[in-house]
Amino acid sequence: PPPDKPSIAVLPFENISSDPQQEYFVDGLPEDITTALSGAAALFVIARSSSFSYKGTNPDLKAVGRELGIQYALQGSVRKAGNRLRVTSELCETETGRVVWSKRSDGTTDDIFEVQDQITEAGVEAILPSIQMAEMSRAQSKRPGSLTGYDMVLRATAALHDGRTDDAIPLLDGAIELSPDYAKSLALRAWCNTLRTVWTGEHDSAANLAQGVDFAEQALKVSKNDPEVDAYAAYVLCFFGHDLTRGFKILRDAVDRSPNFVWALVSLAAQEGIRGDTAKAQVLCEQAERLNPKDPMAFRLHSTKALVSWAQCDWAALLEHASTAHTLAPSLWNMRAHRIVAFAETGRLEEMAAAAEDFMKLFPDFRLATHAERLSKQKNLQGEPLNTWLARLNAAGIPT
Repeated sequence: PPPDKPSIAVLPFENISSDPQQEYFVDGLPEDITTALSGAAALFVIARSSSFSYKGTNPDLKAVGRELGIQYALQGSVRKAGNRLRVTSELCETETGRVVWSKRSDGTTDDIFEVQDQITEAGVEAILPSIQMAEMSRAQSKRPGSLTGYDMVLRATAALHDGRTDDAIPLLDGAIELSPDYAKSLALRAWCNTLRTVWTGEHDSAANLAQGVDFAEQALKVSKNDPEVDAYAAYVLCFFGHDLTRGFKILRDAVDRSPNFVWALVSLAAQEGIRGDTAKAQVLCEQAERLNPKDPMAFRLHSTKALVSWAQCDWAALLEHASTAHTLAPSLWNMRAHRIVAFAETGRLEEMAAAAEDFMKLFPDFRLATHAERLSKQKNLQGEPLNTWLARLNAAGIPT
């Protein structure tokens, strides 16, 4: 059922340009609008990834309303010819299909940010006139100095949604070179260092940690209280065990300021879990699932549930959640490792042995000591959770 406040999904915009190469640009507009709307605490905003599950489907709005539990949908189209840009958008009631508000914005690629702001501001005012623009602007990213830099960030973001850090990193490095103070590119670049750690396990090194922390600190320095930037950067500080108290406080404050930002909710849930407040972690996970019921990156939510189970030494729950995350994202080394430990602790030794053999085939250079140092900085993993994890993996044949 819809929540007790205005709820909205920003559906994929249609590309009616002659250039199919601009598809990433068309996708970027509703993503930025979603981020901006998420800064308004009085709105319930469905996450970008669930909304984008309707891309290319010409969805029936009444069905969308039922499936996502929302009252309003924003949809539109983008026509781009040369440097001329026309964006049309309309806000509709999902139950009746009635158009509540519509707008056509003309401009050039040079003032794309002004066009985006016009759509976002008018949309928020149409849904909830009492929302102040200051509440919305908190979720706005600092803009790069040129459209080329913006293009790079959009392309990098698309790559990160698929876990393609090798594609995203050069794009973000290029955006940072063009606009060194663009906070979002710095924050996403910092996140890449954590992704390289959890996807391949080959980069959990002192150099990777230092680089990730450095990018995170740079992002925080120029973020101007942007909750999205703050959440990415603070998560990196927590992930690498660097200034945990400060990182956790920044992450929690970012969620308070942008309560519909699902990525931050899941990140905060993970930190609450390993700090010992598993009840709060569960509530945050449930909230994230409600906001993003069709999340194509749902492995991250289940990875968080696995982390909470690990901190509790609940090996059966660890096996359940790690197996779900593993099914959704088989290349995650840490979920494979969790399954080995959980198989051992639940007496499923043949499955443990098979999982360990597969693990070493995929990650022949993996060494436990590389990861133990970082994990030992997480307070609630110290003692039995980490000791059991390391001992079971080593006994299964994973080298120290």
